[in-house]
Amino acid sequence: MGMGTSLLALWTVVHIFDWWVPYAKNAPQNLGRYTFYRQRTQILPVIGSHYPPDAGHAILDFFLFMAFALALTATITNLRSRRPSSNAI
Repeated sequence: MGMGTSLLALWTVVHIFDWWVPYAKNAPQNLGRYTFYRQRTQILPVIGSHYPPDAGHAILDFFLFMAFALALTATITNLRSRRPSSNAI
């Protein structure tokens, strides 16, 4: 359980720093990615020169953040109860 949560945490951090920080900070490295993804559906607005992630990544990240939150909650609950997971190897 901890390994899965750790991998979800890594994936979440990568997506935050790869998509959302450049969108929030107007990072110039996002321009090349935006020109590649601009043909795809956009659900977030372009604010000034802040280029948003495409709809596919925005929706994927919504599910990723929810999965990470649930996995983290389950891991913390399992560690507090001090009993091993029923599916532990």
